[in-house]
This record gives sequence, C-alpha cells and structure tokens, in this order.
Amino acid sequence: RTLLQTLGVKHVIDSRRGDFAEAVMELTDRRGVDVVLNALAGEAIPMGLSCLAEFGRFIEIGKRDIYQNSRIPLRPLRRNASFHVVAMDAVFAGDESLAREMLTEISDLVGQGILHPLPFRAFPANNVGAAFRLMAAGKHIGKVVVSLPETFLPRRGEPMAPKFEIKSDGCYLITGAFGGFGKVLANWLVRGGARHLVLSSRSGASTPDAEAFVSSLRDRGVVVQILKADAGSPNDIGRLFTDIQQNGQPLRGVFHLAMFIDDAPLAALNRERMASVLGPKALGAWLLHERTRDMALDCFVMFSSVSSIFGNPAQGNYAAANAFLDSLAHHRHSLGLPALTLNWGVLGGEGYVARNERVAEFLGKQGVSSLSPGEVISILESSLSAGNTQLAAIRVDWAKWKTFFRGMQGNPLLERIFASVEDRETNGGTTDWRNRIESAGAEEKETVIAQAVREVVGSVLRVKPDTLRDDQPLTDLGLDSLMGVEIENSLEAAIGVALPPTSLMRARTIGQIASLIAGHVGGTAPPTAAPAAAPITVAEPAPSTVEVDLDALSNEQIDQLLGDEQNIVLEKSAHG
Repeated sequence: RTLLQTLGVKHVIDSRRGDFAEAVMELTDRRGVDVVLNALAGEAIPMGLSCLAEFGRFIEIGKRDIYQNSRIPLRPLRRNASFHVVAMDAVFAGDESLAREMLTEISDLVGQGILHPLPFRAFPANNVGAAFRLMAAGKHIGKVVVSLPETFLPRRGEPMAPKFEIKSDGCYLITGAFGGFGKVLANWLVRGGARHLVLSSRSGASTPDAEAFVSSLRDRGVVVQILKADAGSPNDIGRLFTDIQQNGQPLRGVFHLAMFIDDAPLAALNRERMASVLGPKALGAWLLHERTRDMALDCFVMFSSVSSIFGNPAQGNYAAANAFLDSLAHHRHSLGLPALTLNWGVLGGEGYVARNERVAEFLGKQGVSSLSPGEVISILESSLSAGNTQLAAIRVDWAKWKTFFRGMQGNPLLERIFASVEDRETNGGTTDWRNRIESAGAEEKETVIAQAVREVVGSVLRVKPDTLRDDQPLTDLGLDSLMGVEIENSLEAAIGVALPPTSLMRARTIGQIASLIAGHVGGTAPPTAAPAAAPITVAEPAPSTVEVDLDALSNEQIDQLLGDEQNIVLEKSAHG
C-alpha cells in the first residue's frame, strides 16, 4: 500500500476485501472505471467486471481462469464494455516482430523516464528455493527475479547438453503445417535460424489466415515451399520428396503433425473410420521414415498424444495411431536414427482442442488443462537437446483425473503418482450419493439412484435436475456423443460403479440408466433391466455397424468380429 501511494496512486483498496467492487463504485460516484487491469482469479473477475464504466475495458493478464476455461458473466458488458486477454507468452512464441516492437517501445519509455520499473528482489539460480519461500510467505513487494549466469552446471554436476542447433543451410519439413501447431513450430524454426521451410498439408495454404502466415514468413527472408500432400498417400509423399530434392537444400529435420480425428465408440469403428485416422498419422509417419532412413537428418519429431498411454473414451482409432508413432520412434532409435515422439496432453493457443471449446471444457472437468505454446516449444527444445526418444507432457489435476478414470488406478505406470495424490472427491457430494444408495432400502434404492442420475445428467446438459422426467429420451434434450461420454464418466465418479461401456449406450432415458445401475449395485432391477434401444451417444450411424457388448465377448469372438479389418495400415502400405 505504501509503495503504491509513493508511486502516486490516490486510492488503494485491498483486493482481498469481499466488497472491493462496491468500494470502487463509491469512489467513482457509481460511474465505474474505464480500465480494469486484472491478475486475480476466481470470483475476483466478475467483481472486477462489475466496476466497469460505459465503454470500459477489462484487461486480463492472469492465467488460471484462462487455462481452466472459466466462464464469465456477460451482463456487466451490456454498456458496450469489452473483455481482453493479454498473453505475452503467446506473443513471444508466435510473432517475433510484434514482440520486438513492443519491447523496444517499452524500453524507450523507461529510458525517457515516462515508465518506472517496479521494485524487485533478485536471487541467484543456485538459491531459487529462497525465492519461492519468500513468495510463499507473501513478504515480497514488486517482482521476484531469478538471475541465471551465462553458463552453469546442474546440481548433480553433469555438463549441460548442447542446445539443439537449427541450421540455415538446409530445409525443414512440417506436415500438417496449417492445421494447428504448425505455425508456432515454423516461427520457432525461423527464430532459431532456419531459412528454408517446406510446409505440407492436405489442402495447402488454402485459407486467408494460412496465406497471411506464409507472407509474414517470406517478409522475414524465409524461403517457403508449400506442397499439397495427403500424408497417408504413398504417391503424394513420393511427389513431396521429389520436390524437396529439386529445391537444392538438404533436408535437416522432419516434424510430423498431420492428423485427422473421427471419434466413435469401438463398436462403431469400421474400416473406413479406422483408416481415415490411421492414414495421415500412422501410415504418414511410416512413409516419412522410409523416405528419410538414408538421410543425415538432425531430427525426426512426431507429435503424439497421451491417448496412446492412458487411452481416451471414443478415441480407439486415434490412440492406436499415436501408439504407432511411439513404437516407430523406438524402432528408429534402435536403428541409430534420430527420433522423438512427444505425447502431448492439451495444447493451448493452437491446435484441435483450442479450436473446440466443448472439447476443452470436457477435458477441464477431467482435470486436464492446456500447455501454452511457449511451454510446448520449451519442452520440444529441451527434449531435442537431451536426445530423448519419447516424452509425455500433460498438465493435469491427478486427484480429479483419478475419479474419472478409476480403471487406471491399478496401472503400474501411475502407481507412484496416485500414491502421492490426496484421495479426495472432486465431484462435490459424490461420497454422499454412494452413502445414500448403500443405506437405502431395496425398494428405495432405484429411486435414490434415479435422483443421482438426474443430478449428473442435469449438470452435463445444463438443465435443472427436477425438470427431467424418468421417461424422457435424453436425445430430446440435445445429447450428443461427447455429452454421453461425460455422463458415463460422471456417473462412475458419483456412484462408484464402472459399467460396461456399451451397456450404458443402450439406455436412452434416466429411468433406464437408473435401472441399469441398480442391477450392478444390487438394486431391485436385474442387470438386464435396461431394454435395448438407440445408443445414448447419438454417434453418427456407420454402415454395417453392429452394436455389441464387448465386455461379454471372448477374445475369439472379438477376433471374429474384427474379421479382415485388421492390419489396415499394413494393407494400405502394401497396395499403395
């Protein structure tokens, strides 16, 4: 408070006060303020919005609510107010010229005495623990700075690995270059010194955004070769490498980002839906491997996913494609060839999840939040420098994730992580539902279960639970496949019953779902009480798809069901 007053701030209000918004309105005679610069999280954001005057601007520089995909109330913006996010890490990672311009302008203003730096306290890198203790105690004013020497050794004394070198006398290939994170990757290569890029995608630079990005690279003196190619087509990849050889620049590195997503339950996956996902990612990686195995590459990087490690509901084809990338990386390593597969969680700022708000919200409820573009590039750089073959990077609340994926609790890979996580309930009242069901009499048990189902379904569909009828088809309320998966996970977390995946798909109404669950927890209804009906997931119909309960089949029956739809990638590779 004293610091701010010495800087000329006339009014200082404690943001920890629950009524600070009202105090601001009183100071401004109920007008509000023109600008709110906010770094606070949670309820402080709606309070700050309520302080805005007409045409006011709310500038958000915090991170927590952004990455948690929090919701904001729109009513405070009714008087032509606006909400802006300033993410400097994204600026530094994505637009070098803008970042340089901004830093130059700020430096000039500091030099002219117009802007004054905040006070700071610096700690050497070998005493970073003291810096964190100071911040944890809340005793610092201004900034806490960790000062890094020009060169230093890790604590254990090993010399640091040399930084991965990006070369200007060769070219770098990026597949899937315009579909998501390709632009961030291209900017990183150019900042590192690359002057020749080969950007490949199925549709090429076909959008105004892609064309503008290519123009910005060329304005920086980069030679950009745009090649339209389906990564899963042997003919297209053959033409791609012919064009690369003709440009006269040796290929230094490959970055394989091409992908396609077609989510569906396992029983709904046919040959076409498997091939559409395996083709660009798995077959594409194999074709790139075959074409480059005799080249002196510096790197061969594949963007994989944690779905190949943990699995993901309705993403069997996508998980399989990523598992192939992981195996290919280790195969190349055994041959003495460079290879790195990165099992990403959620990539923020760019990529599939960033463009699909509902998917991001769905993952957020499972405890998974996004990595910023700057973090992704930092992980990529350090992995290349260290010579890693496979690395997984995910930002996750393991306690929340654990409640959604109870089947993973016996996985040895996660044993130590789960052991260190406090076993708390994250679904608000889930233990209470289990206790109520267990303590209910035989005649009441199904009624209590139906109440729990109504609460879960109401939360997912965003309707009041007491408005839901037991016999009302959920499809009438706008249920889609993603909501169906979320209902299944939430029910397992709330009631503690793991149902066979396809059995829940056959229950259409709350009453049918409750009867099905009651059969599994010893209620009045038998396990088969839920009649067969249309799938709850409302997945788009697939030709020749037969709905079956996979948990009831033997391995031989599953093999017979799959029939000749095995080895799709190998068949496609063999026949071209």
